[in-house]
Order: sequence, then C-alpha cells, then structure tokens
Amino acid sequence: AYEQVRDDAARRRYAGVRRQEEEDRVAQEAAERALEAERWFRKGSALLNGKRYSEAAEAFGMAAHLDPDEGEYLAHLGWALYLTNPKDEMVRREANEHLARGIKQTRDRPLPYVYLGRMFQAVDAQNRARKMFQKALQLDPDCHPALQELRLLNMRKQKGKGLRGWFRGK
Repeated sequence: AYEQVRDDAARRRYAGVRRQEEEDRVAQEAAERALEAERWFRKGSALLNGKRYSEAAEAFGMAAHLDPDEGEYLAHLGWALYLTNPKDEMVRREANEHLARGIKQTRDRPLPYVYLGRMFQAVDAQNRARKMFQKALQLDPDCHPALQELRLLNMRKQKGKGLRGWFRGK
C-alpha cells in the first residue's frame, strides 16, 4: 500500500484510479435504474392498452420515480392518472401537472401533446385541443393519434353546422 502513495505522482495516480472507479460505479447504478424504469414503462404501456388504468398509473409512477428526467414517463403517468377518474377535478389537475412536466422535459415527442389535447377535448376546450394536436403533427407529421383526433374534431365541426351550413359550404 505504501508503494502506491509514497510520492506525490503516485498519490495522484491512485486518487485518479479511485475517482474513476467511483464514476464507473455511479454510471453503472444509473444504467441499472434506467433499465428498471424502462421495464416499468413497458409494463405500464401494456396495462394501459389493456384498459387497466390504475395499475398502469402505478407502473408509470415507478418508471418516473426511477428516472425522473424522462418526460415521456411523466406524460404517460399523467394520462393514465386522468383515465383512472376523468370526472374528478383533483385527478385532472394532477394529471395535467404530470403532462405539463413531461412535455417540458421532452419537447420533441408528439404523444404527450396528444394526451394533453385529449384532456382539453374532454373539458370542451376544442381550440386548445386542436392546437395540441397540431403541435404533435409539427413534431411528427405521421403521428396517427393526432391525425385521428384532428379528423374527429373537423367532422364534429362540420356536423355542428347543420343543413344550412352544409348548403353554404357547397
């Protein structure tokens, strides 16, 4: 041991090796947490597709806890929370907060905007919903959920014109 710390240069090399070992250990732990978070996210996605919303929210919550910097996990958590009880104002507020944080952290993904647009649509804020769907399409012109929601909004808008509006449109 004395040989490794007998002079200044040896002590610096030894300290450098120790620092590198610590950095490697921290990186390894972060990678394991990210991998575990991805497992929880995939589980949550499967549960969401199976319409098991409360279980999906728990899984997305675990993913967001393990990797709080991944905005997509937060956005999915918000959407799953909203689906557990869409009529409850407190649940809607909490879901909105998660979605907003998710969007803030991942501005380049369209799905969080689609989820937020669907929430706006549910509270009859059609213009805000339309803006969210258009933002999703700006990010990904082939975003199928956003295209579908915009088509539905346009169909409802056309339907609302009535017979007189239909003749004016021709």
